[in-house]
Amino acid sequence: MQLSPGRLGSDASPCHVLVVDDTDLVRHVTADMLTALDCKVDLAESGHEAIAKVAFQDYDLILMDCQMPLMDGLETTHRLLKLYPERNLQIVAMTAHSSPRDEKMSQEAGMVAHLTKPYNLHQLQTLIHRFRPTP
Repeated sequence: MQLSPGRLGSDASPCHVLVVDDTDLVRHVTADMLTALDCKVDLAESGHEAIAKVAFQDYDLILMDCQMPLMDGLETTHRLLKLYPERNLQIVAMTAHSSPRDEKMSQEAGMVAHLTKPYNLHQLQTLIHRFRPTP
């Protein structure tokens, strides 16, 4: 699959993103889109794996699936923010549910934005522009 988003330009700092989703296809398609946007991407397939990765790595942005087995994205977000209050984690909800109630629940969990599946390259590009570190 060839993606051409119109590169963000060499003057932008790379954005390091953690994609957390229990579905392999979602993780890899999202990673491909983010890579096309010049992001460095790490993947986690569960909330527990995300917590382990965040323990050893700083991320500019974490894309968090809300509906995962064992520990959902809301609980994972709550735990991450409690464990690392000083790190100003930017966690975005990734969910197929887009009701006002769902958005409110993700906001109450501490997520900073809500990305409804299926999303596209332009939506990810807008999100990356918002959270990309300044040089």
